[in-house]
Amino acid sequence: MCWRSKGLNFKFADKDIIVYKIGYIKTMIMEDGAKQVFLPFWHPTQYYCKNEIRQEDCCLGISYNEHSDCYEADARWFHSYGFENTYYVRSPIDKTITIYAKCNNEKISIYNSATEIGKFIIPKDTKYAINENGEIISKKLIFVNKIKN
Repeated sequence: MCWRSKGLNFKFADKDIIVYKIGYIKTMIMEDGAKQVFLPFWHPTQYYCKNEIRQEDCCLGISYNEHSDCYEADARWFHSYGFENTYYVRSPIDKTITIYAKCNNEKISIYNSATEIGKFIIPKDTKYAINENGEIISKKLIFVNKIKN
């Protein structure tokens, strides 16, 4: 997932915001035992342990691309989709997941059949921004569970 926006409008969450990501849910053996983790489709090395806050303190990671006339966020920001501005459809035939923007029903992304949908929370008081398609970047994210579909 690559976050792009024509403008930057950062906010601080006044309450927990429920969002979702596409990826894989696995069990990993950690020093303190087995844990359920979420591995994002686009950055599978950035795993999220269930109910633990992932936080990125670096304030960098936003650049302006003159060629495409937009701002871009890199992997130092946590990327997700918001339920208020996007929706997903899982194909009953091939089980692929397609993400759409609610504002114009434009297809944002498509994921293969092995992927799952993870429910996440952007915690209250976290810095975040939403682009024109409803894609969100934030500095903190908590994996809650798999969304049944």
